[in-house]
Amino acid sequence: VILDLSTNQLSSLPNVTNSKLSVLRLSNNRLTCLASHHNLHSQSSGLLFPASLVFLDLRQNPALTGQLVSLPAALRALLITDTRLDVNCSALANSSSLAHFIAPRSEVSCSLSDFQHLPALESLVLSNSKVRGQIPTFASAQLQTLVLNGLQLTGQVPFLNSTQLKTLFLHDNRLSCKLPDMQLPHLNNSLVLI
Repeated sequence: VILDLSTNQLSSLPNVTNSKLSVLRLSNNRLTCLASHHNLHSQSSGLLFPASLVFLDLRQNPALTGQLVSLPAALRALLITDTRLDVNCSALANSSSLAHFIAPRSEVSCSLSDFQHLPALESLVLSNSKVRGQIPTFASAQLQTLVLNGLQLTGQVPFLNSTQLKTLFLHDNRLSCKLPDMQLPHLNNSLVLI
C-alpha cells in the first residue's frame, strides 16, 4: 500500500501504525513533531511506523522535530532532508535492510561508525548535518553514493571497498592526511569532490 500526502498543509502525522503501508510520502508539509494528539506508538513493537514500511519520505518539513527511536526492519529508504529530526544511533543497528539514508541539513548526530556495518547501504547523504568524527571503512560492497561534505570530519580517508561507488563528496571537512590509493578506475563515469 502506498500513501502519498506530499505537498499539503499537514501539521501532524496520520495514524498509520497498524496499517499495511509499504511507502509513506509526507514531504513538503508543515509537520512539527513525530508525536501528535494520536497515540502513534504501537503497544507491541514501540514503532511509530508500520513494520511493513520500506520507504519513508519526510523531507522539506523544516519544523519537524523529534528522534526516530526505532526503524521498521523492512525499511530500505529514509529521507529526512531539511528537517530537525535525529535518529537514535541504536536504531541503525537493527536496520539491515536500509539501503538509502538521505539526511542532509538535518539534526542527525550519530557517529559515522554507526553506519559502517549496514550491509545493504547504497546511498549515505549526510552533508551539513551534525554528524562528526572520522570516516570509517564501510562494510557494504553496494555503496554507490557517499556525500559527507560540510561535517567537520577529521582523520584519514579509508580505503573504500565498493566497486559500485559513483559519487564521493568529502569537501568542506577537516581531513588532513594523505589520501589512500582508492583504486578509482571504476569511477570513470562518476563525480568525486574531495
